[in-house]
This record gives sequence, C-alpha cells and structure tokens, in this order.
Amino acid sequence: MRDHWSSPTLSRSAVLTSLVALALAGSIGFALLTPPGQPYDEPAHWNNVTFYAEHGRMPVIGEPGSSYQAQMGPVYYALSAMVGSLFGAAGSEEAFHGVRLFWTLLTPVLVLLGLALARALRASEPVAWAATALIALNPLLLGISGSVQNDHLTITLCALALVLAARTQASGRGGLAHLAIGVVIGAAVLTKVVAVSLLPAVLIAVLVRPGLVRRRWARAAAVLVGAVVTSGWWFVRNLSLYGDLTGGSAVQSAGFGFAPMPVDSVSAWVARASEITSYLFVPVEYYRNSLRAPLPIKALAVLSLALCGAVVGAVLVARLRGRREAGAVRVARPDLVLPVAAVASALLFYLLQSVLIFQVSIRLVFVAAPPAAVLLALAMSRLRWGAAVLVVILVTSGAAATWLLSALPDLPEQAFMLFT
Repeated sequence: MRDHWSSPTLSRSAVLTSLVALALAGSIGFALLTPPGQPYDEPAHWNNVTFYAEHGRMPVIGEPGSSYQAQMGPVYYALSAMVGSLFGAAGSEEAFHGVRLFWTLLTPVLVLLGLALARALRASEPVAWAATALIALNPLLLGISGSVQNDHLTITLCALALVLAARTQASGRGGLAHLAIGVVIGAAVLTKVVAVSLLPAVLIAVLVRPGLVRRRWARAAAVLVGAVVTSGWWFVRNLSLYGDLTGGSAVQSAGFGFAPMPVDSVSAWVARASEITSYLFVPVEYYRNSLRAPLPIKALAVLSLALCGAVVGAVLVARLRGRREAGAVRVARPDLVLPVAAVASALLFYLLQSVLIFQVSIRLVFVAAPPAAVLLALAMSRLRWGAAVLVVILVTSGAAATWLLSALPDLPEQAFMLFT
C-alpha cells in the first residue's frame, strides 16, 4: 500500500522543539499538580524508595517497612533514593517532590527515542513525526511521568533497546552490538519485570532476518547472554527467597494479589474495553477512578478507539487481499517484525498474567507504546482518511491531558500517603 502522507512543511527542528516542550511541560504539570498518592500504586512505590534510602539495600517482601512493590527490581528505587537524598531526608515530602520532578527529565528522552525508532524502522518523515506526536501527547505517558513509579523508566529503557535493535539490524552489526541490546533489556527487567516481554520479540526479529543461520543464532545468543548476565541474579535471588522467579507467590501470600481476569461473560469484555479506552485516552483509572471525564471527552475517547480499530482493520484487510492476489507468503517488511513482535509479546504477557495468575493493569502493555505508535502512524499513512484519524487522536489526547491537569488539583491527598 502506498504512503498517502506528503513531507511536512514545517522545519524539523521546530516540530521537534514543539513536541519536546509540550511533553515536558505536561510532565512537569502532572508532577506539580497531582496530589501525592493519587496515582495507583504510588504510595507503595514511594515506600520502596524510602526503604532503599533508609536501609541502603533491597527489601524482602513482608519485612517491616516494605511494600508489595518490594517484588520489583532495584534500578528505579535505588536511583530514586539517591535523587531524593539531594532534596530532603529519607521519606520526606521534599524528597518525594524532588523524585517526581527529576524523572520528568526522561520525557524528552522518550520523545527523542520514539522519533529515533521510527526512523530506524525506515518510516517516512511524516510517519515518524506522527508517531512522535502520539508518544509526546499521550495522557497516560504524561501522567505516569509525573508520578513516583517505575513504569516511565521501564518504557524508556525498552524504547532504547528497540532503537538499538532496529539500528543494529539495519547496519548488520555483530555480536557485541547484540550483547549491548541484551544488557539494556536486562536493565529494563531489573526496573520492572514486565520488560521481559521484550526479550522474545527481539530474539524473533533477529532470527527471521535474512542471513546465515549460524550468524543469526549467534546474535540471538548474544542478546540472551546480555540479558541473563545483567538480570539473571535477580531471578536467582527471588527463587532463593520466595521459591519462584518473580516473588509473585510472596505478594499473594501477603494478601496483595487479585483474582484472575474473568473472560467468560460479555460484561467482562465490556469492562476490558472500557479499561483500554481509559488508559489509552482518558486515564482516570490511573487516578483511582476519582474523576469523571466530561461527556465530550468521553465521546472523543470512544471515537478515537473506534477509529484506531478501523485503521488497523482496514490495513490488515488490504494486506491480506494483496498477498492473496499475488500469492505471496514471504515477509514483505522484515524490519517491521521487531515492532510487531514487541507489541504482540507485551499483549501476550499481559493476557497470560491476567488470565492465568491474577489480573494486572493494562498499562503494563505500555512498555510497547513507542513501537505501537510507529505501527499506528504507519497504518494511518496507508489510508486517505488516516490524517483525519491522527488529528482526532491528538485532539483527544490534548483535551484529556488539559482536563486532567485542571481537575487533579481538586482531589485530596491520599490519607495513606505518609511522609516522615
């Protein structure tokens, strides 16, 4: 299918500066205006940061002063403890706000990585800028960037790994480059275990690339070795302490687990669709459902989700029809295997966790937000009406973020958000 989007008329530097400035302003706005503890899990994340600051070591699930987030790896919490110490005493409100503001600095990095990923995947300039705008203005990404949690750093590290993987495949670099990719993935896993979903995606992309079979397997092994050497010790620690690889059994035993996600009724699927719509466009669920979005914003969110589905469906139908007519069975764009596998793997990880173990938030899928944005922008560019869909999505995102920033300050500080 032909790309219907023409080259942008604005200068690249002006577009990039505008997107980075808007994203950073949004992040700082959420950091300053969101009442402490209002984002889901923020009190537990903050408890973890405080534990690292006070004890200088990793907590064990169930010990005094720890929270259920003690299940997570140490990267975000150790760094945040050090950052917080620059602003105030361990566990103090000054340290809390310092940590919040510090991590907003990652927002421009994520925006730049989104642009770099699109270009590494050979997207046209209009598609690359569209993908970057989808990342820069997404309300959930802005909201989490302004709260104390490990998602923002995880998403950024995953985006870095994907950029390295895409560039490495395009350049044909060897084992050391693939080892570095594995190290970054390992660091992401040590930040939040959901990043492990990126590993099979990268391995698949390496193995399906053209080239000698032995070379492909050697490069895949280098990625795996890098990830295992970086993060393997953490899984061994969990196995020794809790009897499983992630500490999930200890979380369940401490009473913090949830029931598996129901999938046997229409109402369950309606609830999942509502959750998806919320997290993609109007993330009130991230703020404990303490807010009710105005009807116009709700309508825009539903319309945006429907249009996204229509875009993906139209492109898939056109692709299948074209292959059937040509009798083609080969992969037309090997470079797109990486982002497709990353999104599919993140979705599969979420579904397996939620259906087989206990239900988790669909925001975990946002580790694949940058490749998803590139794929959506690419799909929209294949349709004559794709530009209109992009405008609707960006208007929805901007309206939702603006409304959240105006409504969040009116919420009370959570009573269980304690400072020393």
